[in-house]
Amino acid sequence: MWMKIVYALDGLALLMAAAPWLAVRPAAVTGRALDHVRIAAVALALVVLASVMEWSLAYHSLNLALCGLALLCAARLAVFCLQVKQRLPWLPIGVLGLLGVLAYAVGGSLAVAFEGRVVEVAAAEGRVCRWSMYGFVTGDSGSVLEVYRRYGVVDVPLGRIVRSDVSLEDNVAPPAALQDTVGECDSKVNAVLREG
Repeated sequence: MWMKIVYALDGLALLMAAAPWLAVRPAAVTGRALDHVRIAAVALALVVLASVMEWSLAYHSLNLALCGLALLCAARLAVFCLQVKQRLPWLPIGVLGLLGVLAYAVGGSLAVAFEGRVVEVAAAEGRVCRWSMYGFVTGDSGSVLEVYRRYGVVDVPLGRIVRSDVSLEDNVAPPAALQDTVGECDSKVNAVLREG
């Protein structure tokens, strides 16, 4: 359910990113202002595409900063969609865009506020593991271990293991290709958690 909403917001963001090239722009948005709108569109499109590919930046704080940048770009593009001369389809896209930005900002703020501790450890073969806790209103709680291969500052996902503390029957073993890495990451994460 949540992933469908995220994909819908991603699609809406890409529609807004196309607006500076497809819509009949208002007279007020020319020259340098139009350049800024187009830069915002390209930045938003790149962030959305990286999100769809499930790429991540090497540091949690960089991911949060990138989400903030994407929200600012999306808000600017939503306002641009409200300013264009053609009302259809850009007016509904702009209204939905502003609502999407608001929903994403509130949801992201709640996720960061209630996010448990995030632990990141290095594993063999250039792999990185990111461990976090989840669950506050959902009735479920547990941990998530994400395994990435790091290329510079970009982390490309290799696997994601969700371990529920409530629905134990839903827990699945990691794929065979990641079993050694998951075992190594579990021991390193536990060592970090014991240290406090």
